[in-house]
Amino acid sequence: MKKNDFKKILLVFLVLGFITFLYFCIPMIIMPDSTEYYDYLKIFYGIEPLSEWNVVRGFGLPLVLFISTKLFGYTGTGLLVGSYVSYLLFNILAYILFSYILKNTKNKLSKIIISILYFVLILFNPVLFGYYHGLLTEFVAITLCLYSCVFSYKFLQFKPNFKNIKTYIYLFIYILLFIFCWFLKQPYFTIALFPFLLVLFVSIFKYKSIKDFAMRISMLFICIVFLFLSIYSWKQLLINSGVDYDNGRNNEYFLRDAIINGISNFRIEEDKNKYNIDFIKNDSLIDSKELKLIEEKNNKNYKIVNVYDNDKNIIDKMILCYEGDDYTTFDTTELYLNALVKHPLSVINSYINGYLATTDIYISSKDETGKYYPERIYSTEFNHENKSIGLSYLTIDNNFLWLDDYNVEKVLNLYSVIDVPQSVSNIMIEYSNVHFVAFKLSFIILPILVLYLTYRIMKKNKSSKLELVFILLGFSLLHTLFHVVTGAIIDRYIYIVFPEIVFGFMIMLSYRKNNIVNCERRVIKMKKSKKETSIFVIPAYNESKHIEKVIKDIRKNMPNSDIVVTNDCSKDNTKEIVESMGVTCLNVPFNMGYAMAVQTGIKYAYENGYDYVIQFDADGQHLSSEVKKLFKKLKETDANIVIGSRFLEKTDYKHPFFRKVGTKIFSTIIKLFCKKKITDPTSGFQLLDRSVIERYAKMGKYPEFPDANLIIEMLLDGYKIEEVPVKMKENDDGVSMHGGIIKPIKYMINVTYTIVFILIKGFRRDK
Repeated sequence: MKKNDFKKILLVFLVLGFITFLYFCIPMIIMPDSTEYYDYLKIFYGIEPLSEWNVVRGFGLPLVLFISTKLFGYTGTGLLVGSYVSYLLFNILAYILFSYILKNTKNKLSKIIISILYFVLILFNPVLFGYYHGLLTEFVAITLCLYSCVFSYKFLQFKPNFKNIKTYIYLFIYILLFIFCWFLKQPYFTIALFPFLLVLFVSIFKYKSIKDFAMRISMLFICIVFLFLSIYSWKQLLINSGVDYDNGRNNEYFLRDAIINGISNFRIEEDKNKYNIDFIKNDSLIDSKELKLIEEKNNKNYKIVNVYDNDKNIIDKMILCYEGDDYTTFDTTELYLNALVKHPLSVINSYINGYLATTDIYISSKDETGKYYPERIYSTEFNHENKSIGLSYLTIDNNFLWLDDYNVEKVLNLYSVIDVPQSVSNIMIEYSNVHFVAFKLSFIILPILVLYLTYRIMKKNKSSKLELVFILLGFSLLHTLFHVVTGAIIDRYIYIVFPEIVFGFMIMLSYRKNNIVNCERRVIKMKKSKKETSIFVIPAYNESKHIEKVIKDIRKNMPNSDIVVTNDCSKDNTKEIVESMGVTCLNVPFNMGYAMAVQTGIKYAYENGYDYVIQFDADGQHLSSEVKKLFKKLKETDANIVIGSRFLEKTDYKHPFFRKVGTKIFSTIIKLFCKKKITDPTSGFQLLDRSVIERYAKMGKYPEFPDANLIIEMLLDGYKIEEVPVKMKENDDGVSMHGGIIKPIKYMINVTYTIVFILIKGFRRDK
């Protein structure tokens, strides 16, 4: 074992020992909701019958508590050890992710920031620490969220096939996850569902396979079938045990109530006597359509739904009609669709306010009906459940928030291990403010990042890092929106995805620093042959006046290099001159243009195994005596492309005004988006290594004008480009392929359009 490895292992054990010591200094926190859960332990232990079960609670958390007490003792300490196991599992996976991110981050500043985020917001997060000590579903849900996202990411990399046993393993785990999350807490069903849906979405663009999509859909369908069977079985078990299942808070009523509860501007009027049919007919806020709805469905019961503005004034009244004793999910869905048509802005405004309130950006208060309403923006002093529950071990005497009336000690031996000193408590509360600010800022940025990641995924991105970030952040946003839409405006429900957001940011930071902002992030190295070979690629169109002199000049200064001329269907005797000099001449049947002529020569170089290509013009402007400068620069910098620049140093070369302006514009664009200064992006005098030769040869759509656009594309794809000052002669004929009025305009439009298209496709495109 290496010395550094031993130090790392020792450090991990020291940190683990420290957080373990801290963990067991604080006992489990007992809260009003907690009492319901440990009451169910009496049923598991046979102290009370199953008929005492409250249908609002699933068996998920009581089962966890039962297993904990069975394994570690029927005491408060036993419960604490059980929650510690969940805390430990969370931190193990968190550390694995942190190590993976750090290992794949080369930028030192990024490593420092990532380490700070991990230690401050994950490992030593006082709010997470508090939730793991609360006898509530959150201490299980926090761990499940992280494992579900990573498990789903692994599932994305695997192609399911019912002939493969691994498929059934994934399916079995998902079935258990779906069932357990539902019975842990109905809204936490998102922990299983949303990562699966995100995998389904990404797989469409990743594999482009109908078979793969059908396999994943069928697995999702099987999971849902098993979930419904488990819900039905649990329902029948409770009914057969004498439980009053129809108490208004069972599974059937969950979605029904959530549809209305999610719109804070809508509330059902509970005064049944007030809104009789005669009173309704005289109410100015009930329009004729609503009255007609009642008259047409006079065999149905109805409720009045008040629509409020932001000042809580009633601005409209809608009718909720239903048959039987109570309304159903179908009835509220029908009302919701009508509300979207009639009051779309109210619905959207309600959801926006709900999002801001749930994520602590707005402060919230409860009115007499139990609804949460945003009142004002308040930056740091928002005292909701993240503080009242997450930090209760710092603020409550004896570390207990509440005990029920009967003597809990008879059932569970719960006791306080230590009291947190007031001075320590004050310091920790101040420290926790950092986390609350980070929590708010994360959810402000989250929707923008998820939209960006969705765009990248749909643009056929093949980065596995990006896929993991998309699952982490996409799940976090969907989970939050689900609670907003269903009216669960409680920040405690949302805090469980905060670690996923932090890890998503950490991965993006490593990915961005190494792969996006620094456009020179990856130098592509090729295995070099024992004897390196080079070839001049010369496109030629009606160059009989210069071609012979150019070839002789090359042979004089670069005798060890080969030459290939692409004769672009010249009308003069260019072909005859080239062939008479014993130079390879590629004759094409029609005029392809400069770019295609260059690519044809590069394809020849690739197929014949040349290590380097020197792009060279046939009009005599380029000087072969300057080629050695390009080779020297390539060897010194390990570049993939070296450009011979006319402007890196001051020379007597005369550049036409409009071309000079265009060159300056393109240089600025490259500098802005690629952080690389290229002084002569229109130079055709270039040295290419083998990796670039292969790239250009296989490029399906080689640009018509391969100048700044191609430089940007290569920089963004990780190739290293350098410049070296060279001398060039002016064109003897004074004629340029961009001469005249129309050609320069066409050139600028074409190159600019191509650049925009490249940038829209994303800063990094995996080949």
